[in-house]
Amino acid sequence: MRTLFILGALSFLVNLGYGIVLPVLPTLAAATAFDVGTMYSAFSATKLVAQLIGGAGADRFGAAILLRVGVLLYGVSLAGLALAHTVAIVLVFRVVEGIAVGICVPAMSAIVLGTSDTATFTKRHGIVLGIGGAGMVSGPVVGVLVGHAHVRAAMVVIAVATGLAALLAPSIERSNVRADAMAFEPRALLRYASSPAFILLVLPLAYGKLAFGVMQPLVPMHAAHAQLGDRGVALLFALTGILFAATQPVVGALRARFSPRIIAFACVLASATCFVSMARFDGPIGFSVAYLTYVVFGSMLFAANSGLVGEMHRDAESDHGKIFGAMHSVTDASMLLGPPLLLSLYAVNAPASFLALGALGVGIGCAFLWGTRARV
Repeated sequence: MRTLFILGALSFLVNLGYGIVLPVLPTLAAATAFDVGTMYSAFSATKLVAQLIGGAGADRFGAAILLRVGVLLYGVSLAGLALAHTVAIVLVFRVVEGIAVGICVPAMSAIVLGTSDTATFTKRHGIVLGIGGAGMVSGPVVGVLVGHAHVRAAMVVIAVATGLAALLAPSIERSNVRADAMAFEPRALLRYASSPAFILLVLPLAYGKLAFGVMQPLVPMHAAHAQLGDRGVALLFALTGILFAATQPVVGALRARFSPRIIAFACVLASATCFVSMARFDGPIGFSVAYLTYVVFGSMLFAANSGLVGEMHRDAESDHGKIFGAMHSVTDASMLLGPPLLLSLYAVNAPASFLALGALGVGIGCAFLWGTRARV
């Protein structure tokens, strides 16, 4: 329980910092539209690569040590962004931020897997994911509450708190992955990342990330059409954080009766149904109900698919970091092209973007069910 508490605190703080940065990033320096795009891309590209290296490093040096380094580095990046006033400095610390998050993500998952048995991993991992998700969605809320004039000060406070919390990392149980001189094996890492079977296994998570990446900017864009208003959007995002924290651990309870594979498949189809519903509902109540229902199933999808991956690779102790590094890098790739394409479609035909997300979910759910039929 101590390990879970520490991981939850670290996950919340890192995600809180990430969440507060996203909406204010364009205002940190006098940036052009191209500069802003580069700021977002620099983080995504760096994180995608860093997760692979961080996962392998967790197996080589120990996940607890890598997590401490990653969280401390994140605190440095957040403080640097708070103090930056030029595009060049912002880009430097966005790269540092990408490296830090890329180290933290596989290390956290590897620690949970190594300190859990097959029956408890999905539940414990869901708790950590839920707390982290709540932090990420709470970040913009904190930014609104403190106001633009004080958001940099808030970022510094979160950075200091993150650094102090990282000092608890050495107390995390280290039985998860023993440092192994042979564990840093690029071929094993690439074997997971390029395996068609592994890609099919993590398809639901890729869909969940793509949908989340689309809906974060799309909800404010759709506010006028759905008659939500600024307060309605703020309320939806606040409820998103609460639901993310509350529903991911539910998967652990469902795990006692259903396979994570079946839970993940059901959540994909339910999410797809919600998107189709969003295309049909114009009013604030109908859209809000459809959106929040998507949040519930989307949140559970993250926990169920991650739990399935962990349970299927529980015995590969020297590869825990690499498995989660490959899982997150492969699924993050869906966010490079998916959101820009779907948001561009929304600008042309709003209902079509929701219907496209729904149709994509049905296809991904079927491909996942077929691809994992002989493995679970």
